[in-house]
Amino acid sequence: MKVTIESLERLNCSVNGNPRYKVHYSFVGLGSHYDSAITKSDSAFNYEIGNPGYRAGDTVELSFTKAGRISAIESVAS
Repeated sequence: MKVTIESLERLNCSVNGNPRYKVHYSFVGLGSHYDSAITKSDSAFNYEIGNPGYRAGDTVELSFTKAGRISAIESVAS
């Protein structure tokens, strides 16, 4: 799903000490439709969040687990 990151909220680290985030986003092309989701624990992509291409205002492609957690994030050209 293609979305624009509106804001990032740093959560407590996982039990293994890895970062976790709550990503607040808007849907590309749908105007003011907003949602948020928490990243999957202990995923390597959590270390990319906050780097160029993965900041507020950037457009990304999100994938989700069956439980609704973000399982992957890919930067896309906006």
